[in-house]
Amino acid sequence: MSMAKPILTTKITDIPEALGECGYLVDPSKPSQLADGIRYILHRRDEAKSKGYAARNRCVQNYNMYNLEYGLRALVEKVVINKT
Repeated sequence: MSMAKPILTTKITDIPEALGECGYLVDPSKPSQLADGIRYILHRRDEAKSKGYAARNRCVQNYNMYNLEYGLRALVEKVVINKT
């Protein structure tokens, strides 16, 4: 995401939530969908470039070090407060 490139990935774990509408998702274990996705991206370069930039912006907004630190700090404080 941070490289501002179009992302084509499978719908596993929390990838769809992390990616949002900033990339292309296919079902796992379906190579034909992966191939179709690659063709789709190659034939719609402007859209793919736009999604790549959107992914970069999403990454900067949601996954920068400050936000990760803040979330981890809140979690640790919650655990410590509930423990005492």
